[in-house]
Amino acid sequence: MVKPSKHQKQYKKRKKDGERDFRRTVQEDGRGGRRVTRAQLCVRVSLEASQRLLEVSREHQETQQDMLTWMLLKGLPKYSSLNDDPTGLVPYKWKPELLNPENREVKYKGTKGQKQLNLAITSTASKKLECHKTATGYSKARIVQTLILNYRFLTEAGIAANKRSEEKNRLSKDGYREETEPPTLEQIQRCKEELDRILDRREEVWDEICDDLKEGYKERLSQNEEEPSD
Repeated sequence: MVKPSKHQKQYKKRKKDGERDFRRTVQEDGRGGRRVTRAQLCVRVSLEASQRLLEVSREHQETQQDMLTWMLLKGLPKYSSLNDDPTGLVPYKWKPELLNPENREVKYKGTKGQKQLNLAITSTASKKLECHKTATGYSKARIVQTLILNYRFLTEAGIAANKRSEEKNRLSKDGYREETEPPTLEQIQRCKEELDRILDRREEVWDEICDDLKEGYKERLSQNEEEPSD
């Protein structure tokens, strides 16, 4: 039996590691954390698409695999929902009919790409690409090439607007957390006294209404008694 080579072992290890979106890790300070895993993507695209990916990655000072990951996560529709996972290692739920379909028809580009992209994108981006492949019926190479050529980044004004929106949401969440902190004993007592005052006032109002109804009923009875009969 032929032993697997070093590269084959590494590929098998990366493939197994990418079966989950996140894995546990230990940070430099010794605290536990999590890291996003990677999945290998190998597709052939046009020379134009390959050149543009290289240019935008240099422009944004990112690696090509991180740049492509960004495009996939931001440029493709949403196919996942948040998962209530206590471990935090499976934060997303994917539709099985899209991620692992029983039958799937795929339309290919029709022409073989001039450049091969062999990049380790995040497992989340890989699963999103897999779902989009099922939903559209297009091959991964066709999706990636089209996305690279047509992806448009935000302008400086758009980036600034997003930052303002994120800051506003952060402040809103911080305020919400402050409001939802456990109340003090003094706050509980004040709330109880206010409720008691409201309930007592309601009882007083109800008694007044009942008294008015009784008086009105007595008046109608007395009027009926005074009216002469035929």
